[in-house]
Amino acid sequence: MEETKIEKRSYSSFANISEVCEMFNYDFDNKPFVDKKTFVPNEYFLKNLIEDFEDNKNFTNEYAICESIIRPILSAVAKENSLPLWSHVKLEYKINDTLELSGEPDYLFAFGQRGHMAYSNPVVCLGEAKNGVFTTAWGQVGAEMVAAQKRNKNEKIPIYGLVSAGRVWEFGKLEGNLFSIPTISYSAPSHLNEIMDILNWILCEARKNATILENKN
Repeated sequence: MEETKIEKRSYSSFANISEVCEMFNYDFDNKPFVDKKTFVPNEYFLKNLIEDFEDNKNFTNEYAICESIIRPILSAVAKENSLPLWSHVKLEYKINDTLELSGEPDYLFAFGQRGHMAYSNPVVCLGEAKNGVFTTAWGQVGAEMVAAQKRNKNEKIPIYGLVSAGRVWEFGKLEGNLFSIPTISYSAPSHLNEIMDILNWILCEARKNATILENKN
C-alpha cells in the first residue's frame, strides 16, 4: 500500500487571513472585541522604552523591532499576568493525514512544562513582528492560531493574536469558527499606555483561558 504523503506547510506561506479562512472553513468579521485593563509600567522601563522608540536603529529590520521594541513590552505585561512568553519556538500540528502546519512564531504565550525548558498546551496567544504589510502577517498569525486551537482541542476557548511593526499594533481573536480582526491600528509611542492596557487585558484573558484548559486536562 502506498504511503500517504504529508504536506508540511509553513505558517509564513499563507498570504492573508482570507486564505486561512478558506482552507480551514472559518468565518471572519472585523468587529471590535478588545477591552482595557490598566497596566502601570515601571518608570525606568517606560523612560527607556520611549527612548528606544526614538532610536531609528531599532527599526532597521524585523529582528531589531522584535527584540528591541516589541519583546520588552510583551515581556513586561506577560510577567504582570504570570503567563510565560516564548520566542521563536517551534509550533506544529498535524491537521489531517495529508497536512501538517509548522513554523516558529515570533511570540507564543503558554505555561511551561514542569521540569522542562519547553511550553505545554494550551497555547493561548501568538504574535508576529513585521516591518511591512500587515496583510501577510495576519495570514501567518491566523494559521498559527488555527494550529493552537486544534492542539488545545477546545474551540470554545478564544485564541488571541497580535501583529506589530513596533510603532503600529493590531489585535485579533479566534473563537469557535470565527476570526475577529478589527480594522483598528494602534499607534505607539503616542498611544503606548493604551496599547499596554489592551495587552494587559488580552493576556489576563489568555491566562484565564490557559488555566481553564489546563484544569480540564
